Amino acid sequence: MLKRVVSSIGCGVVTTMIALSGRLSTFAESTVKVDGSVTHQVIDGFGASDAFQIGSAIRGTQGDTISADQSKQIIDLLFSTTKGAGLTIIRNEIGSQTTGIPGDNQPSIEPDNPGSPTAQPKYEWDANDDHVDSDQVWFSKTAMSYGPITIIADAWSAPAYMKTNGSLQNGGYLCGVPNQSCPSGDWRQAYANYLTQYARFYYDAGIDIAYIGYINEPDYAPATYTGMNFDATNMPSSNGKRGSVDPAMPQNIDFIKNFLGPTLAKSGLKTKVLCCDATSWANADVFASGILADTDVKKYLGLVSGHGYYTSPNGRASMLIKAAANAGLHVWETEASSFDKFSAAWDDQSESSGFQEGQKLWEALTQGNANAYLYWWFAALNQNNPDNEGFINIDGNKVTVAKRLWAFGNYSRFIRPSATRIDATSSDRNIMISAFKNTDGSSAIVVLNGNKADTPISISLQNVTGTTATPYLTNDSNDLAAQSPVSISAGTLSMTIPGRSLVTFAIGFNSATEVATMRSTP
Repeated sequence: MLKRVVSSIGCGVVTTMIALSGRLSTFAESTVKVDGSVTHQVIDGFGASDAFQIGSAIRGTQGDTISADQSKQIIDLLFSTTKGAGLTIIRNEIGSQTTGIPGDNQPSIEPDNPGSPTAQPKYEWDANDDHVDSDQVWFSKTAMSYGPITIIADAWSAPAYMKTNGSLQNGGYLCGVPNQSCPSGDWRQAYANYLTQYARFYYDAGIDIAYIGYINEPDYAPATYTGMNFDATNMPSSNGKRGSVDPAMPQNIDFIKNFLGPTLAKSGLKTKVLCCDATSWANADVFASGILADTDVKKYLGLVSGHGYYTSPNGRASMLIKAAANAGLHVWETEASSFDKFSAAWDDQSESSGFQEGQKLWEALTQGNANAYLYWWFAALNQNNPDNEGFINIDGNKVTVAKRLWAFGNYSRFIRPSATRIDATSSDRNIMISAFKNTDGSSAIVVLNGNKADTPISISLQNVTGTTATPYLTNDSNDLAAQSPVSISAGTLSMTIPGRSLVTFAIGFNSATEVATMRSTP
């Protein structure tokens, strides 16, 4: 989590529209071309986080209390491919708390200092507790019942007794990393054991953690919640300032290569290392370039990640992290949101409105070649965070769904794990087009109309199989609303897209039931 507002730059709007009876006329037809034979990146999925006890909030056992029926409604909205967005990635938090910090009180599996780095740790984990790990186990298992779900887990910090500053806040470093020592000793192996044990607890509960991260935003030192620095100077977090990053990455290379990577490998788990959840795509590129310069790191690193802060929505082409692509690694954007007052709006020009999130998804996938895109929270408690950090706002027993969830749904419900992005181009720069082919042969064409007026489009399909397409519409008055099927004639699909709207053409899904039951291997 990084509390700063990113300036937004709206899509350019053509100004040659003609008013007619108080309405805007349609534009001239826009031409779109989709070619299934030209492929780009594999898509791993879309999701968010249940960190900071959000899993308990959704279950109705923490903070504002919601009913069991409302909890089920929220889960349906998040993961169902018929009632909701069909999200497929969960980002859990590996807690490090021994004392509560407002807004971040995820418990640690090793809350007490064992006395020294080599002392036998005493882990606290009750496999018989239905609420273990702040309901993150419950949340993960419940989501898995809806279909393919990839689980990742991130630590915001090592426990305070393993750190140079003895605190969970204000940054600090893991004791023993290059250039950082502590009177208590070297805690690098103990921390690697700690993270591996967390993954093992989940494995024993029937949940495979695909990737595990040992640090969140290592270039930032938050004063009000948990954090830790790695290869970045310790800079006070007032005014959103970040520390200077060491591009050589000695601390990250050392910890991955000599401690966490080998420890996970010896555990027998399939879990790989995730790094490094930097605050921005620019810094994520610096971290990835530095750590991947060491060839021994590559065999342990499974995923490169970064956050979507410090970057305007229209300036995200830098998201292609070249070092990761060259190493054959996938790149995920694992956190983004804004912190304005909560708004459920579709198109009010705010940073996290539904339309803007639809645009950011398009840019991340088509310009950044991201393999996955995550929002910050699945939901937020209004009493603690009355802002835009979640898809859903829980205020007492009132549940409000933000339009940004449906923007995600236009992608995640139809672009299933292991889908491949295929080539798609538009003659109108305000028609933001992307196309995808699933492993079962079905296809999804996602169209975001940035024009204020209704815009007819003609989509020329090459190497895409299907005779009809079902459009799903999201805008001010629709939430993934199925429209009448459109015929595909002579390889052409035509429809008028309402102004400032998002439409997904589902091809080969034949019915809502097929959307619900389609499964792919993540």
